[in-house]
Amino acid sequence: MTLYCPIRRITPAAVGKTAVRAAIHEATATPKPGLVCPDSAGAHRDMDISTMIVSAMSLEPYFRGAAALGMGDAGAPPRDAFRRLRGLGRAAEETMLASTGGVNTHKGLIFSLGVLAAAAGRNEALDKGLDCASVCATAATLVQGLTERDFGPFRPLRRSGLTENGLLRRGRLIAGRSLTAGEKFFILYGIKGIRGEAEQGFPHVLAAKAEFDRWIGGHSLNIASINALLLLMRDMADTNVLHRGGRAGLELVRDEARRALDAGGAATPEGMHLLRAMQRRFIVGNLSPGGCADLLAIVLFFHFLATEPAAPDPLREAP
Repeated sequence: MTLYCPIRRITPAAVGKTAVRAAIHEATATPKPGLVCPDSAGAHRDMDISTMIVSAMSLEPYFRGAAALGMGDAGAPPRDAFRRLRGLGRAAEETMLASTGGVNTHKGLIFSLGVLAAAAGRNEALDKGLDCASVCATAATLVQGLTERDFGPFRPLRRSGLTENGLLRRGRLIAGRSLTAGEKFFILYGIKGIRGEAEQGFPHVLAAKAEFDRWIGGHSLNIASINALLLLMRDMADTNVLHRGGRAGLELVRDEARRALDAGGAATPEGMHLLRAMQRRFIVGNLSPGGCADLLAIVLFFHFLATEPAAPDPLREAP
């Protein structure tokens, strides 16, 4: 009989496989309003479920490498380890784009789950916990100061009260390039996005994992996943939604998610009715909560990390 228990010893290979499994299960969970599902491309015209799966599988070497880097650099200052991880992440983005024909499917997940894979490797090497809270706390040390380094130069624009159109015109002049979505939303709204989420130790992941655990005991993996996603949609300022629908779109997503979750989400007929209505509305409105989907993949990563069979450690166990 195979004993399933929280993993106490992990290998980079196990982390890589678990990360890919989580990304694939996120993609196949359904219904996810505005997002790619097995029977719908959501609000996307350039990707479908096969694109998501091919992309996820192409990233296994990256997640494996991130965990190995975390283990190997466990004695290095966190900032130095993160700087090397960013180099791996840039290469992973090229791999992703090559596998999808240029479609950005998992850029956000390359950053967020890459940091957490490295943090898991670091915790393993230092004999620290591999639970969600412990790994998220270590991830926060890896990215400490990131938002100031990346967004600090834009603080004067943040204080200037520019309109969105004025911001884009002046931003190009100052930076010599078009602003990224993350820079734009920091300047306009002070939102730090996934960088801020990571710096704070992934608080929305911790909340969504608790919601997932509340449902998984008596319901399917799919129901627990969708309800965790609804909580994220209700509580997060998803920059993908802001980019597509502005503040009005973000408020719509939050309100609709609140209604569906209050109705029981994917666990009740009423909740499912609301979810399917949201799917239609988000497609029409071109709304896709992709940032929330990335954090759901992280929730699933920690779920699978804790429920897979304990990985044998060749350095500690006899053959």
